[in-house]
Amino acid sequence: MIRKVGSVANSMAQDLHDTKQIIENSKTANISLEKSLNEMHQKLKERTEFAHVSSKYLWEYYSNIRTLMNAMGLALPLNKSMSITTIEEEKGNLKSTESRLSDSYYAEDLGKFFSNDSLIEEWPKDKYATLLTLSTKVNLSEVCDMIRRTPKDAENLANKFQQESKLNREKYRRAHQESKEKIAVRNFKKGDFALFLPTRNSTAKPWAAFNINCPHYFLRATDTINSQIRNRDWIVSRIVDITERIVDIKVRLFY
Repeated sequence: MIRKVGSVANSMAQDLHDTKQIIENSKTANISLEKSLNEMHQKLKERTEFAHVSSKYLWEYYSNIRTLMNAMGLALPLNKSMSITTIEEEKGNLKSTESRLSDSYYAEDLGKFFSNDSLIEEWPKDKYATLLTLSTKVNLSEVCDMIRRTPKDAENLANKFQQESKLNREKYRRAHQESKEKIAVRNFKKGDFALFLPTRNSTAKPWAAFNINCPHYFLRATDTINSQIRNRDWIVSRIVDITERIVDIKVRLFY
């Protein structure tokens, strides 16, 4: 009987020792697991911060490209096969819905969101999904080509305008030269040729310029000019000066 009790006691002691060993091993494992979890949490936090910063820089690149293209008067080239997709949660299920709103609306919304420098623990998935879609919609190759072509296109356009301006100046010069050689009948100005005819006034006999409609123009002749045109029925002369005078309509100067 004593032997049996001693055997049971030894067995219980061994079980107790094994249990203590298991507990010690569990504590060691828990410490190791806790350390691993802390390391993973730290890495996750670092990657989260990096993702926030990267997303903000991505937004700034996208926004600057939009601003640059708008300032240059160019339309932002897009991959037309892509569309804005928002993610929303409904009764525990994720549902994808295509939005019909314009890119400008989402760009303005993202601008307000990324203007906040504080990190948000709960990531708004729709904001980042929208940013990813907006940025990938831009056809960067075509943007580069358009910017690369712009200086050359501007130079060609400037040369075209210069040639057109040169042709227009030549046309104006020819038209001006031709107008000087023609007799003007209205809107007289210095340098025009005008046809002057004598009036019916038997005393002063002023010469009036032949014109269409009012106002009327009269030759201011000196004694020398009067002696030269005394026996003429008409004269053609170039206008060298125009003096405006207002007369009383009640006074009949010429008949």
